[in-house]
This record gives sequence, C-alpha cells and structure tokens, in this order.
Amino acid sequence: LNSWYGGASTNFAGNFNGNGYTIYGIYRNETNALKGFNTNYKYGAGLFCSVAEGNTLNVTNLNVDCCYVYAECNASVLVGYALNGATLNFDKVSVGENIFIKGGQTGIFHAYAMKSNTVNININNSYSLAELDCGFIGYPSRTSTSIKNSFSVNGTMVAGAVNSAVTLEN
Repeated sequence: LNSWYGGASTNFAGNFNGNGYTIYGIYRNETNALKGFNTNYKYGAGLFCSVAEGNTLNVTNLNVDCCYVYAECNASVLVGYALNGATLNFDKVSVGENIFIKGGQTGIFHAYAMKSNTVNININNSYSLAELDCGFIGYPSRTSTSIKNSFSVNGTMVAGAVNSAVTLEN
C-alpha cells in the first residue's frame, strides 16, 4: 500500500473499521513532500497522515504489518500528526513485528502533537510486536492519553511525554 489517502498534509477524520483484516506493506516516504513548508511539524506520514483540528478518528479491528514509514517530520504506522482538539481512538488494533519507522518524531500509533495543541488519545485492547525505539505514542505534548488492556513488546508505552496526562490500566 504505497499511497491510498493523500500526502503528508492530508487530514483525515471519521471511522475506519478493519473488520479484523491485516494491511500488509504500507510504504510511506515523505522525504520531498514538505519542501517549501515553513511549519514542518504540522505534517506527518502514516496510514492516516494527520487528523484535522477538532475532528475524531476511530480505528477499530485492524491489524497492520510489514510497514516502512519515513518522514522528515512526524512518522507513525497509524497517525503522523494530530491538530488541536483532535481525538484519536484505537480499539482492537495490532501492529506486527516487521515495522520500520523513522522521522523527526516517531510513534507506533501516533507520532506528534505540537506543544500548543490539545489532543485526546485513547488506546484500548491493542498491542504492538514491533521492537522499535519509540512508544505507542511518540511525543504527546499537552495530550490526554489513556491506554487500557494494551501492551508493547518493547515495554515503552509513551515516549517523551511533556505536560501530558497519561493513564495506564492493566
């Protein structure tokens, strides 16, 4: 899956039910997508590059494996960047072990929310088998993050949390 929904600056909102299927082979290389932009941190790479201001993304019943995601700014398997007031809900989402993520800010489920943005992130009944140097959430400045009944084999749930409210259960 090389390109299915826009580029690094495309916002997404709505519901995505994977119906238990696995998406294999996500390939996102956003090296040149940001040339000419002065605010690189507003863009991201992932299955859903970014979520628009005040909008909600619900991802359920989805498995993802064999991914390559690279961006000069924010890279994630699922959401590269979330704008102010966005809500990200993940339920019954699994990420396999064959994952490569590289970027300025990285995370498995979500990479970056700018310091001035308030973002709500809820991860339930989900897991990651990827052994990466990042957490479920990469750099969640000013986010409200809830992670329940979920695990990551690398042991890192949230990396670089600054001014964030994080709740972990089970």
